[in-house]
Amino acid sequence: MKLIFLGTPQFSVPFLRTINSSHHKIVAVITNPDRKSGRGMRITSPSIKEEAIRLGLKVLQPPDINNSEFISKISKLKAEVGVVVAYGRILKKETINIMEKGWINLHPSLLPKYRGPSPIQWAILNGDRTIGITTTFIEEKMDSGDIILQNKIKIKENDTFGKLKRIIENEGCKLLMDTLDLVEKGNVKTIVQDDSLATYTNKITKKIATISWDNPSKKIHDQIRALSPTPGAQTSIKGKNLKIFISQIINRKSTLPPGSVVTCSPREGLFIATSDYLIRPFILQPQDRRRMKDIEFLRGYRVNRGDILK
Repeated sequence: MKLIFLGTPQFSVPFLRTINSSHHKIVAVITNPDRKSGRGMRITSPSIKEEAIRLGLKVLQPPDINNSEFISKISKLKAEVGVVVAYGRILKKETINIMEKGWINLHPSLLPKYRGPSPIQWAILNGDRTIGITTTFIEEKMDSGDIILQNKIKIKENDTFGKLKRIIENEGCKLLMDTLDLVEKGNVKTIVQDDSLATYTNKITKKIATISWDNPSKKIHDQIRALSPTPGAQTSIKGKNLKIFISQIINRKSTLPPGSVVTCSPREGLFIATSDYLIRPFILQPQDRRRMKDIEFLRGYRVNRGDILK
């Protein structure tokens, strides 16, 4: 089939590569405009644009994909189907209707659960044991279209966002190709989503990333996993920011207040009190420094028992 691919971040890249290596023909890749970012406000391109250029594909970056002139431009490409993976914009009815076989959306959750952004992070934050991947036909309402295929994935106790993202990318590419095969053959049997079961996620903010040591150790451990490798769960010690990427629950209790340094031995590691057990921040990153193990951190920073993380 001739298709148009919509995507923006790095997460979209494996899916573009997979389709491009198949018998389907990508007639255009649509992504968001370049934007300024970082301290120097340098102009950066979406990851999917860079990959599309490398693959020799046509790239379009409309400020508004639902603009009537741009819809006309898409129509002239004569694509049969559209594929959307983390594009970041809502398609309006007029845009949806131009595609003969519809627009397929791939979403990393078991819809209707976790509609919206950051579903992988929120599944870990909430302590879920399973996550999934869903392909749907796009409708105007966010992530609400009829389900084509779904695949469940187990979340292990110490899985991080980064690890689950890689698993979902791998399994998701297979699911997307199976979906395209069904659409091409006209063998799609969809399931209508039950809107009464829908849940919605928000973007990850600094507040969500900040650790509250008054929480139980399991909740903090899940928070650290959900935000690793990016943006990192945040705390501070002696007025300096500290990010934590890998943690371990230590089944010991302390009489010190939550957030207190209980153990700070370069031999044993760094143990922090929570509302129940201890947390060991095994991989961390001090302010303006690289990531390191807690033992290395303790060799270079003066930390004392009773110091408070905030």
